[in-house]
Amino acid sequence: MIPEILKTVGQVAGIGGLALGVILVLFREVIRKNIFPNLSKVQAYKLLRMIIILTFLVAIVGIFAWVFYETQNKNNYDK
Repeated sequence: MIPEILKTVGQVAGIGGLALGVILVLFREVIRKNIFPNLSKVQAYKLLRMIIILTFLVAIVGIFAWVFYETQNKNNYDK
């Protein structure tokens, strides 16, 4: 199932989508562990906030990687 998810997001959204797909798969396993009942409200909040922040940062890096790749390809075609 995981390869199909990564293939789909990679085809739809390119490098940025692939980065988000990998993060989705990793954090899905963290959330599945059902550790939230064992955490305090503050700890659960901090964990979820960190997951959201890291996902956002990976998406931004993926978008910049895509832009860099596209500009490099455009420069290669111009030569």
